Amino acid sequence: MFVAGQPADDAPLVGRAIVVRSVFGGGAGVRLKVQNCSSRAKVFLEADQFSSLSPLAVEVADSAIWAGAVLESENTKDPGGGNGATVAKSAWDQMVQAVTWRGRSNRFQIIPEGTPWACFGSEPLAQAPKTLEAWSIGGRESSGQAGAFRFARPSSPRSSQPGDYAFTTDDLKAIGADPGQVGPRPGR
Repeated sequence: MFVAGQPADDAPLVGRAIVVRSVFGGGAGVRLKVQNCSSRAKVFLEADQFSSLSPLAVEVADSAIWAGAVLESENTKDPGGGNGATVAKSAWDQMVQAVTWRGRSNRFQIIPEGTPWACFGSEPLAQAPKTLEAWSIGGRESSGQAGAFRFARPSSPRSSQPGDYAFTTDDLKAIGADPGQVGPRPGR
């Protein structure tokens, strides 16, 4: 579970759930696998210093992502054609080649609705997808759902147990991480 800020449905989205940086841009073969995760942050994944020649491979499955953007980068690079020539590409095209996303059965709540699902720095990328259908193009996401969800319990000033951060849909279906499988447990 990655929850930045207060566990309240109306609290502002802040921070990043996951930050991955390639040292000196040499991140070839780097993989990030996320499964059964609950995340509430301004950005789900910030990935920097990756390129089409040294991409970050991301696999996300059975997770609930509540964010202002799914992906953010400040330094995705297009190294060009290999002969010193650079290829003019949009920031979104560069990001797609630098970060390969494969998602399965994830639930997304991107707010505000209709905003781009990716940012370059803190600026939304106008060319980035704004819906689950657009995000899924090219096999980025399969069997995903978009829609509202909320915290399963009302917030408390002293929220500190995994169950305080669990997500549920409006019809009370639990989604994302199972609080019973998160955090320290006696006898572990």
